[in-house]
Formats: sequence, structure tokens, C-alpha cells
Amino acid sequence: MVVKIDTAVDPKFVYAYVQSRFVPPEGKTLLIMGQTVEQITEYRKAFRSEPRPGGWSAY
Repeated sequence: MVVKIDTAVDPKFVYAYVQSRFVPPEGKTLLIMGQTVEQITEYRKAFRSEPRPGGWSAY
């Protein structure tokens, strides 16, 4: 799934604060994983060898 993500950036969306915390380096994509705590746990078990997402969102 991750290899299908298009990382091309439209110049009008390039922010002045490119080096800020939640703006990934050029050519990279910030993955924020979430929904329920159970789904996050399932995701982490299924993709143990993959890098951890850059953020979590749970409710």
C-alpha cells in the first residue's frame, strides 16, 4: 500500500515551515495511523517490520 502513495508535491502547497515537526522531507510521506485503539494494535501486529507511523489518532 505504501508504495502506491504519490509523493509528488504541488508547489502551491509547499509551506514556509518545511522543516517543522509534521512536514516530512521531500520525497517522503507522513503516515498518521488511527481509528480505534484495537485497530491500531492490529496494524502494529500486522506490520511489525515496517517503520512506525509518524502519528496516531484514536478515539
